[in-house]
Amino acid sequence: MSGDHLVPREVDTPAEAGSPSCPSQPAPEDGRFARGFGLVFLIIYLKTLCPTVYLGDAGEIATAITTGGIVHPPGYPIFSILGGLALRLVPVGEPAFRIGCVTALSAALGVCLLYLLAREARISSWSAAVAAAVFGFSFTFWSQSTRVEVYSTNVLFGVAVLWATLRYRRTGELRDIALAALGAGLGLGHHLTIGLLAPGVFVLAGARLWRDPGVAVRVAICAALILVGPASYFLLYFWAKGDPVHNWGRPSTLPLLWNHATAAIYQYNLAAPDPEHLSRSLPIAWKLLTDNFPYGIALGIPIGAVVLGLKQRAAFFGLLLVVLSIVGYNQCYRITDIAGYYLIPWAVFAVFLAAGLDLIRFRLPENSRRAVLVGLACLLPGLCLSRNWNACDLSGAVWMREFARQKLECTDKDGILITQWDPDTFPIWYVQEVLGVRPDVIVVDRSLVRVAYWNHDRDPSEWYLTMLKRRGMFVPEPASRGLATRIQLGNDGLLLKWVKETMRDRAWCSTFGVNPTVPENKDQQVLQRWFQRYRLTASQGMVLRFHLQTRQPRFQDVLALNNRLWDHIELPELGAIRLDQDLAPEYVMEHYAAMLGNYAELQLQAGKPEVARRLYEEVVRWAPQSGGARTARTVLQRIGASQSPTVPR
Repeated sequence: MSGDHLVPREVDTPAEAGSPSCPSQPAPEDGRFARGFGLVFLIIYLKTLCPTVYLGDAGEIATAITTGGIVHPPGYPIFSILGGLALRLVPVGEPAFRIGCVTALSAALGVCLLYLLAREARISSWSAAVAAAVFGFSFTFWSQSTRVEVYSTNVLFGVAVLWATLRYRRTGELRDIALAALGAGLGLGHHLTIGLLAPGVFVLAGARLWRDPGVAVRVAICAALILVGPASYFLLYFWAKGDPVHNWGRPSTLPLLWNHATAAIYQYNLAAPDPEHLSRSLPIAWKLLTDNFPYGIALGIPIGAVVLGLKQRAAFFGLLLVVLSIVGYNQCYRITDIAGYYLIPWAVFAVFLAAGLDLIRFRLPENSRRAVLVGLACLLPGLCLSRNWNACDLSGAVWMREFARQKLECTDKDGILITQWDPDTFPIWYVQEVLGVRPDVIVVDRSLVRVAYWNHDRDPSEWYLTMLKRRGMFVPEPASRGLATRIQLGNDGLLLKWVKETMRDRAWCSTFGVNPTVPENKDQQVLQRWFQRYRLTASQGMVLRFHLQTRQPRFQDVLALNNRLWDHIELPELGAIRLDQDLAPEYVMEHYAAMLGNYAELQLQAGKPEVARRLYEEVVRWAPQSGGARTARTVLQRIGASQSPTVPR
């Protein structure tokens, strides 16, 4: 086999093919190749797609869409529509898998359009295909494309806008600028950061945007199509009127709709960058860049930028402005899981990389060109594919679902389970409300209660408190409380009131613990008072159980219950999956390690040091870098273990 099929067909004339001053032109063949190219990536993304709920916002998004609710700000109405269609059209898999098919399809279409964008920048089809494949197999993009998430769809709309705008610059056809406007409108209805493309888009479109005849008609059509995005947010208004269980932000009034659609609750994360912040955020951006263009591939980006700037100045400056706008915004947006916000700049860098590859292509001797091109077409994407397959393959990643199920099943019948923060709560919502596991348990997110009272001025919707009221919890109205009272209620004062008064007859469990002997901040004093009356007596499988000091259970009962629960709990095998770009990546491992360590401590108290030793060794083997493993090593030395197991570091 000659390998010709690995090199997309060029349409250059013989004279043009060897001349960097005469770059190749887009051609009808590009559309056919792009469709096949995208199909290959769709198969790969579906092959590695998570079959259930995963980390991040996956649990909350999947739960809201499946139950007809409202997703967290800004609400993502376009993605909610697409997810709802997927639930009806995809015939197999859990709801999370079916919604995840939207992210996989969006990612494949994004790679397809990235190839076409590079072709519009007058880059050869070979270089465009290789660079688009490198981006398609890059870690951040691939890992965000195999779960329920919004970033691959954001890339699809962003690249579509850039491609259609640059195409309009070449053709001047109304169809192309209308397509760009529609992409921008759908993008605004999906992720508001698409607006950051505006300065670069105007440069890409060029003067013909206002100089060509029919400017009034063109502006009117584009304005109407762009308004599709803002108009789609009114869907949230009508959905909220139905009073779904997951009614985040309760946008059933125009002020609350504005508050939700503009993501007002998150705007406190935006701040002008200072030197101290830049000293942290810029190295993170550089690390993400080299991680997504590894093995020195990133060196081709500045080379290609120079090449593109010399040959296609408007394309270069327009795309560069897109990068500067988004990267500048990212330096102001102070969140830890920022990786997804860099995907559109990385797509632009893939175009620059393609221009750099063109320089190599045109400089190759004629007699060795095809062999070298075939080799590079296999080598560069192949390196990224082999490097990231295991890290991005979530096809067997059911452990977040099982983690949530175990916490629910370890809670007492009709009990209350206190959770804390998104990684803890969102998968539990999905498992309980979508899969129907333990609907008798009332799940209370401590951090959402806190936010509801502390940040009532930013988000007056009281949506989470309303959700708790529907489960029978007594909730004081924040609007009628002064700031000091709201802070007290948010600082676990409301939890204390439930334990002491309205819900005192319920069994109370928690996914986390607080040591009452450790001094805390002043805003935690209420929680300390809670522990003075109610103390943590023992673990209960994957959760912790609160008992009155005057009604402590018998130790043998606690041990027997834990033995029964741990018979059905298995430590998840994470394999080579990377978690470092997710929110709180250590959470799952630390939780399992801590709870298994608690179980080992029970065995030690029961006079079974050999059983305890095996459990502590399992903690060290499974999570060697965790806090639970450090504790386990200390205890192993204390109980006379010859040495802790040798584990790879």
